[in-house]
Amino acid sequence: MQRILTLLITLFFYVYSYGIQSYVVNFKNIDSKQGLSQNGITSIFQDRDGYMWFGTHYGLNHYDGISIRSFYAGNSFNELSDNNINSITQDLAGNIWIATEQGLTVYNPITHKLYNLKKYNHKNSVFGQNIQSIKLIDGKIMFTSQIGLWSINSGKELLRRKTQNQFAKRAFDIKFLPI
Repeated sequence: MQRILTLLITLFFYVYSYGIQSYVVNFKNIDSKQGLSQNGITSIFQDRDGYMWFGTHYGLNHYDGISIRSFYAGNSFNELSDNNINSITQDLAGNIWIATEQGLTVYNPITHKLYNLKKYNHKNSVFGQNIQSIKLIDGKIMFTSQIGLWSINSGKELLRRKTQNQFAKRAFDIKFLPI
């Protein structure tokens, strides 16, 4: 009985001392002084290469652990559809999908180009709407807009100018999913 009691007391002190050990946690503050487009972060995403993506109310930011590259909205085909970033995800091919308040934009991590899907589609298409959320689920890009839930089978290749035009012509499988 005394052995069991000694074992329990020893175990208790071991667990207690293990629980109060101090751990050093390093935090790095990243803000507009380091190059972030704005301090108000609306979305955080880590891609499969380990890079961090930060969406703000004023643009998209790509952080490689050393420097920040910012992307902004504009009138060209290769700029964000809007500066208000709602959500970010990555498809199976490696494309980074950016949901904004005025549509979808896709980033090709090999060519480092943005593709504003709103510019390739007529103004009333889903690609120009407020996209609130976007996720990769079962290999498909799922996103929500004002009118419902959508699913895109984005394929297995990175988006390029040629595939961008096919996308605009609905060569990719896009479906509205009634709830």
